[in-house]
Amino acid sequence: MKMTYYNRVDETLYHDTLDNGLDVYIIVKRGYKEKCAYFGTKFGSLQTGDILVDEHGNKHPVLGGIAHFLEHRLFDNKRGNVMDLYDNMGASCNAFTSFNKTVYYFSSINNFDEGLNLLLDYPSEFEMSEEAVEGEKDIIIQEVKMYKDMPDRVLFFEGLRSLYNEHPITSEIGGEIEEVSATTRQLLGLCHSTFYDPSNMTLVVVGDVDVKETLELIKKNQAGKNFKASEHIVKEINESIEVAREFHEIKMNSNIDKVIIGYKMEPLDNLDTFSQNKVVSSLDIIGNILFSKSGEYYEDLVKEGLISNIESETLALPKMNAFFVSAESTKVDELAFRIKEIVASSLDTLTEERLQSNKKAMLSSLLYDCNSCSKLGYNFVNNILEDFNYFEMEEVIRTINLEYLKMVCKHYLLNAKVSVTVMKNKDD
Repeated sequence: MKMTYYNRVDETLYHDTLDNGLDVYIIVKRGYKEKCAYFGTKFGSLQTGDILVDEHGNKHPVLGGIAHFLEHRLFDNKRGNVMDLYDNMGASCNAFTSFNKTVYYFSSINNFDEGLNLLLDYPSEFEMSEEAVEGEKDIIIQEVKMYKDMPDRVLFFEGLRSLYNEHPITSEIGGEIEEVSATTRQLLGLCHSTFYDPSNMTLVVVGDVDVKETLELIKKNQAGKNFKASEHIVKEINESIEVAREFHEIKMNSNIDKVIIGYKMEPLDNLDTFSQNKVVSSLDIIGNILFSKSGEYYEDLVKEGLISNIESETLALPKMNAFFVSAESTKVDELAFRIKEIVASSLDTLTEERLQSNKKAMLSSLLYDCNSCSKLGYNFVNNILEDFNYFEMEEVIRTINLEYLKMVCKHYLLNAKVSVTVMKNKDD
């Protein structure tokens, strides 16, 4: 097991790769009562459209929402309902599926070893009948319908669809109703054996644990756990540099009109993960300088009566890189024009003082999160499943200077293709 000490964040990381390919990371937090563990796979909605080949050579396309479907079903197995089992231990558990990962996790003060064994077992066990799969469909379809009644979520995905033509980023994480209805036990099994193979998974343990004993427990649990992965054909993404639509309007029941302006930027696939995170962090800083409550334009936009709320975010994944500004307003058309105007002149707003203020806030937030086992574990597993070590984030932020920030603004943001998606009340 390799040990690395990161002096700037005062954290020690232990890493080992087991014989079956499972990556194990242990972060020791002496004196902390809470212990937690995260067990994740690189399987999310971005795999929609990939092809899996069964033992007979038949090809099966991965349907939208199937990663989320698996997450639902794996909580019920031969032992009973997993949440009930953790509750009986005095522990809490949950899971989430995103664009590029599914993660199962739990936290506890007592009975940690028992909880860790369970975490390593239940996601790896595919035990579901045809009846159970069919019964789950109604539950997930109701969830999908609920998502379609959430204005902010609908606006975000419509904003993605305004930017991207072919990229699976536009696929709903929960899938569409037709995809959920078409999901079969066979396809779930193929996805499970392929994406839940230990070589595609990562375990992160955080807390006051004995490293040697914890690693031995993990090795004993994993002995003999090898899946026969199906042949996996990754869908080729041929994404145009142009946006799918420059303007799109949605009518929906909403308390206030909303707008999302999307900037389709050059993807970051040609960069290493450190450099990718440096670009994304720089774009986040630019967004904060322009649109946060302490930013340059927030008060002006409020005084002009253009916003009741505004925020920005950057989303960078394989073959895509986008910057979004979303807001609520009674004047969405006027606001969209104003936001594009602000971004177009953003270079003039980037100063050393504003950069240092944002870097200080980001570094403080990072160090603060390191003082919580659950926050640290969540951040670490999210990053390591994207092949980036979270403890290097301090260096990422620290090495951003004004020259670099302006380069990112010029090269990525100001060269981006832009789309505007507005949501107006259905009754207006």
